[in-house]
Formats: sequence, C-alpha cells, structure tokens
Amino acid sequence: MNKIGTGTLVPSYNNNGTKVPTSKGYKQTKVGVIPEDWKEFQLKDILNLTLEPLKMEDEKEYELITVRRRFGGVDSRGLFQGKEILVKNQFYVHENDFVISKRQISHGACGLVPAELNRAIVSNEYNVFQPNKSLLNQEFFNYYVRLPKFSQTFYNYSDGVHIEKLLFKTQSWLKQKIPFPPLKEQQKIAQILTTWDDAISKQEELIEAKERLKKGLMQKLLSGEVRFGGGVLTPSGVETLVSFTNDNGTEVPAPEWEEVKLVDVAQINPKNSKLPSSFVYIDLGSVKNGLLLRETIISSSGAPSRAQRLLQINDILFQMVRPYQKNNLYFTLEGDYVASTGYAQIRALSSSRYLYHYLHWDKFVNKVLLHCTGTGYPAINSKDLGKIKIKLPPLQEQQKIAQVLTTEDKEIELLKKELETLKEQKCGLMQRLLSGVVRVKV
Repeated sequence: MNKIGTGTLVPSYNNNGTKVPTSKGYKQTKVGVIPEDWKEFQLKDILNLTLEPLKMEDEKEYELITVRRRFGGVDSRGLFQGKEILVKNQFYVHENDFVISKRQISHGACGLVPAELNRAIVSNEYNVFQPNKSLLNQEFFNYYVRLPKFSQTFYNYSDGVHIEKLLFKTQSWLKQKIPFPPLKEQQKIAQILTTWDDAISKQEELIEAKERLKKGLMQKLLSGEVRFGGGVLTPSGVETLVSFTNDNGTEVPAPEWEEVKLVDVAQINPKNSKLPSSFVYIDLGSVKNGLLLRETIISSSGAPSRAQRLLQINDILFQMVRPYQKNNLYFTLEGDYVASTGYAQIRALSSSRYLYHYLHWDKFVNKVLLHCTGTGYPAINSKDLGKIKIKLPPLQEQQKIAQVLTTEDKEIELLKKELETLKEQKCGLMQRLLSGVVRVKV
C-alpha cells in the first residue's frame, strides 16, 4: 500500500494482480478506487454542448480564436471583417466556455475562454461546452483534463489514420463515466492549483525581465556605449566611471577599441590529437541556451564521423547551423568530451568569457547570418566565421564586461531552475489532488 496525507492508506494491487482490500474512506468502482464521497458522472451530465450561431455581416468585425496544443489555452487569431472569413458557419463563445478543437484534441488542444475573448467566434471545427454549474467547476475541469489517464481519452475517442487528421467522436466521448469530487472540493482544488499557476507566471515574468536587462547590458557594454574605467561591479549592476588612469595615476583618454577578425584572436577548430577510446559526445541537440542538456558516452570505434572536436576547458562551441538559435556552450568540464563538427570549436587567445558573450550579441549573430547559406537550415562554415570582425576593448575591460554578463547569466539560470522546481511541484500536487490521493478540507 502507498502512504498519502497523514498516514491514510490507499488501495493498491499485489504483484500477481490480486486486489488489496479497499481502505477506509475509499471505494472500488468500475473506473478504479475513488474517495467514498466522489461520484461517477457521464460527461454528458456535467457538460452541455452549446451552439450559438451568428448571422455574419460583411462589414462587421469579428474576433476569431485558436486553441493551442498541449493544453496551452485559448488565444486570439485576430480581428477580421465578415467578408474576410471564408467559413461563414460560425458560433459565439463566452467567458469560461470549455473549447475543444475536434481535429487537434488528441494533442491536447482545449481550454477555457478567457474574459478578453468573450463573444469571439469559432467554426464548427470546435466543440463548445458549458458546465452544469451544480455539478462541475469549469476551472477544476480545465485542470482535470490534463491528467494522463483522462487526456488519453481524447486520443481513444478520435478516429483516423494520420495523427494530424484524427477527428474527435464527441458524442461517444460524452458517454464515458468519470469520477468527480463534490463541487466545493472541486472549487478548493482549482483555487490551490491556480495559486501555483500564478507563482509560475510571476517567475516567468521575472525571468523575462532579467533577460531584457541582460540584453540591454550587452548592447551597452559590447558596443562601448558604457565604458569601464574605474568602474566597479555593484549589486544593482554597473557603476560607470569614465576616467582612465595610467600607472602613475594620471588621468588619460579612454583607449580605443580594436577591430579584429575573429580568427586573429582565437583558434578555430584547432587540430586535435587522437580521440580517446571513449568520451562524452556533444551533438547539435545536446546544448540549449548555453546549457549541456545530456551527456552520452560512446566509444571512438562506434562514434559518428562528425565527432571530431576534442574539447579543452574554456573552449567555446559555436552553433554553425541555424546560429540565430544561439545554442552555444562555454566548456568548463573535466574529462573527455568531443563535439560534433556542427559546431565551430573556438579557443580564445585572451578573455574567452568576453568572446563567448560577444558571440551571443545580436549584432554579431546578424553578421553571421549574412555569411550563411541555405534557407531552411542556414549555416556558416568555419572559414567565413573566422573572417567576421569583432571589437575588443583593453583586456582588463574585457574581463570586467565578462564578469557583469556572466553574473547575469548565473542569476537567470538560478531563476530558471526555480521555475522548473515550481512546475514539478505543481505537476505532482495536481496528480494527487485530482485523483483523490490527497484530500482538501472544505
């Protein structure tokens, strides 16, 4: 048996499939073990399929909606005049209607209509439901549909051969029985999960603000708009002192930045010694947003031909295919690591951290794109990459710039880790609350 709450035991099954007797407070039903005060309802008893047709006028403006996959919610498609809308058979939706895309529901395309989209319109490619308010809380249901066991029903009740062309069997789906808690418990569960969603949204906003701040800092620091003379790093950012002094302490003019080719300040794809017998292979899917996502150990005998870049600490991997994605890596790990030739391996001759940040600057990436070939997968070769010019301040100033931007990166990474923790906690809580394993007081 499995523990929940404060020691309550929920029923389970032995390894041979024999059912363990139901624990106090729970009952066995055809749909599984549920709390005693939960009831089973056919979906058609708690969801009302509604249609409110409209008479479309050519000169009138209407707002169309779309429903995102993976339970991403309901969004606006934009405002259109009636004469611009090809499908004239449209229907109104209202705030808190539950909308299903009949051709995309197997991918989780459903959600509640937000207040700002009240009286937007949809075609008959969508199902629009309103809850039986005496039995169902719509916010609770919007969470409930994300349970893996329930979301599987969307696929089970869809017909077709191709996964992108399945058609939802609405009436059959509505006949299935589903267990639900009492209405007050539904409301409390929805309130708890909404609180977690609010915390997640605030964390995402904090990350976006921090990334905007870093982007602004990059523009000012890497362009020379803000200079480091006697500048110091402060908790709130950069304090700029524009005075520069020589060894005697005498104030002197700010030194000019030097414009050089990348190949003049770094080795690009340095020649490697023989590959080790086994190593961690880094392919183009292994790095995202400066982070190494996975480490796959392979043998040299079974390695792909693209495994050629034997890495050293402080090497930079620059993504040469679709470089606008900026999935580059500053390498700091011990051990044997070999990267794909899909990356340019860059070994800086001076401040490698400064160079790493410079390679992420939009101005530099735009220069790279001008030298790329191909449209769907634009790519640059290492020779052309080396010819691109960059600007270098004095070494000490490079190091200070790198320090500021690296500090920003670490803070953003920490915020993202906190965000992932919040999402994992919410997912686990949602699973326990919506299945009745954990009960709430109402």
